Amino acid sequence: MARNAGILLLGLSCMAVSWGCAGQRALIDEEGKQERAKTLLKWTVGRPEKDEDKDKEDKKPDGEKKNGNGSDDEPKPKEEEKDEIVTDRPDFSEAARTVGQGRVQLEGGYTFTSKAAGAGFTWTHTYPELLLRVGLFAEWFELRVGQFWTNRVDTTTGNRLVAAGAEDLYVGVKLALTEQKRFLPETGLILQTLVPTGATAFTNREIMPGVNFCYGWDLIKDRLTLGGSLLFDRVTNDLGQQHALISTSTSIGLDLTKKLGMFTEWYALCPVGSIAPGSGVQHYLNAGFTWKWTRNFQLDIRGGKGLSATSDDYFAGAGFAIRR
Repeated sequence: MARNAGILLLGLSCMAVSWGCAGQRALIDEEGKQERAKTLLKWTVGRPEKDEDKDKEDKKPDGEKKNGNGSDDEPKPKEEEKDEIVTDRPDFSEAARTVGQGRVQLEGGYTFTSKAAGAGFTWTHTYPELLLRVGLFAEWFELRVGQFWTNRVDTTTGNRLVAAGAEDLYVGVKLALTEQKRFLPETGLILQTLVPTGATAFTNREIMPGVNFCYGWDLIKDRLTLGGSLLFDRVTNDLGQQHALISTSTSIGLDLTKKLGMFTEWYALCPVGSIAPGSGVQHYLNAGFTWKWTRNFQLDIRGGKGLSATSDDYFAGAGFAIRR
């Protein structure tokens, strides 16, 4: 029954993709005259942008002619925002932006994780890390469906497969809340849940809701970014006990060229109320590179190391993202 439920939900998501491509794309004004709201909210604190523009106009040298008074000066065209793919991988932090109304984006990859276990190691292979993102209804609304598969190997007595199968299906929506306004960040909110459709070794057996608050700044336009997230999840530990998990992250991104980017990140997983052995706070350092092959296709690699006794020792992975 759990497997049938997963197939049903994936089928519904595919229907949403088709509708998103056909119906939502049709709503886009072909002449570009109608500007749609990119975010659900706007910052109401801070100085209005129109006042800043007025000050810049007033501060022009006396000898320089001003627009609107019969001068020959031509108004500067509004700078167009780059239409390039923005992904939620490979770092732990999620992007605050949605994919945009009528857009469909698929992300996926593979991760290898190693953790010391007695006289050997526990190796975990996670794939294909699929995340389907569909922009529906408005620029600021995104539907999300994800599915992971995991193989766990114990090397203590040879490479023995101890668990394998699908994890619980991930379903959520992302809301783009605000755009960046000077020092005030770009923000987004993800409402998500895990549906108990996974294999026996990996299922939580119940719905596990969560909420993720994402934020970020363009510190230097098209060059340097700063972002982070604060995540609250309901989870189940190895003893079957349900408890809260609070996660936080800080990520710095640097565009080395127009196509090549890199990031470095710290994140922490903090179980609250867990009594399972080894359930302390886990700290990680993560870094990697991204390559925009085209404006709609990106490749990535990453690697990381645990910084606390309860963390995994290290991990590495690679992936892709494609949109249409």
